[in-house]
Amino acid sequence: MGARVTYPSVEAMLEPMELAGLLGRPVDSVSLAPMTTLGFSSTEADFQEVFADGEATPAAVLKIVQWSRDWHAIATEDTRGREVAIWECGVLDRLPPAMGHAVRGAARFTDGAALLMDDLTRHFLPAEVRVTPQRARGVLRAMAAMHATFWEDPPTGDLGASICPLERLLTRISATMLTSLGGVLPDIELVANLPEGWDRLTSVVDPGVARDLRALADDPAPVVTALDGYPTTLLHGDLRSANVAWDGTRAIAIDWQPTVAPPAYDLVYYVANSGGLLHPDEAMATYREMLAAELGPAASWSWWDDQLDICVAAVTAMMANAWALGEEGYDPRRDLPWDSIHWWVARAERGLRLIGAA
Repeated sequence: MGARVTYPSVEAMLEPMELAGLLGRPVDSVSLAPMTTLGFSSTEADFQEVFADGEATPAAVLKIVQWSRDWHAIATEDTRGREVAIWECGVLDRLPPAMGHAVRGAARFTDGAALLMDDLTRHFLPAEVRVTPQRARGVLRAMAAMHATFWEDPPTGDLGASICPLERLLTRISATMLTSLGGVLPDIELVANLPEGWDRLTSVVDPGVARDLRALADDPAPVVTALDGYPTTLLHGDLRSANVAWDGTRAIAIDWQPTVAPPAYDLVYYVANSGGLLHPDEAMATYREMLAAELGPAASWSWWDDQLDICVAAVTAMMANAWALGEEGYDPRRDLPWDSIHWWVARAERGLRLIGAA
């Protein structure tokens, strides 16, 4: 399918006749109700449930974002809506069957945009529930299929300026970025405590390591340099359990931050942020096998270990402040070893050396 047309306003998109076309069903009347969400998305967007003809269950979900008050958009220099752009240009229609998307329609307006999406609420896990091995493997398989689809041929021409530079993803919760955002940051515990994590880091890990991690988070240019020359593909950019639903047969991703980089970034970021029961190294090995099956026997793998270790170090640096905050509640009698920042710092040592030598 080719490029899609966006609406000039939310009201135009939600006209009954238009909504009927987007949903593929008759609609005579439309109503909205506020929707409560959890996680980063709840800090940067207005979510509404969309009801058709007075039905008890939502027909869709509406997400409205204003760039001027969206801290994530400001941090990643998103001025035209990457989530909308990746749908507009038809890239989401090229996803493999194992990886779906939720977008039905979109609207653009001054200083913002809106997405009409399927209601996936029942397919997301509550924040306190761990990802099961079966679900994790399903997402890993979908990730591998998506990466293989765009292997060494990412749609940079289609997405153009809507590609998110990897360094913008890596700096979005750095100490320097959080300071510069100042009053734009929402006053909720999830985000408001992130600056404190950088202050606490030196008391959690070796001060020298803490200094190196903070420097790399503030300036990830050495990561980008170290990854130069490795195979690239289209990445989701923010793939974590809060942004990927599982309907039992396929993964359905939301909140796209499309970037082009080696595949290990999506992989490591997902493993590090999804509270899975799979050991991270086991999950990474499983993904590698799945990607190899997708690419075929002719693919060379001499590059794999180095880019994986570099991405482990990069994600560890990016997440160090959040993990430092979580270390206070870590209990080795209850929690898994990789729930601790110490596990990730140890795992990142080789990658940090590779980055330093780049």
